[in-house]
Amino acid sequence: MSYAIYPEGTRSRDGKLGKFKTGAFRLAIDAGLPIVVLTIANTGKALLPKTYFGLDSSITSKLIISEEVIETTNLTHDDIDKIIKKVRRTMIKNLEKYQN
Repeated sequence: MSYAIYPEGTRSRDGKLGKFKTGAFRLAIDAGLPIVVLTIANTGKALLPKTYFGLDSSITSKLIISEEVIETTNLTHDDIDKIIKKVRRTMIKNLEKYQN
């Protein structure tokens, strides 16, 4: 079974990457499951209210699936900051490349 968890915990109002929470990373470490970094670019342009869960079909977004998989076996909660920095760097790189 796969799960998609947004590390920011909410949608960004300005399209910029927000501060990451630790919960998704704790779950991955506790379960010993790998992390695949997905980045969704151009969703900030939709400016839809947070309570709306549909998509604005006039906005073209991009889903970037990073090739690198972050293994969590043998990691502990002490490694969370390191993982967050790695995931964040990857997402920023993807946004810089694909965000219009």
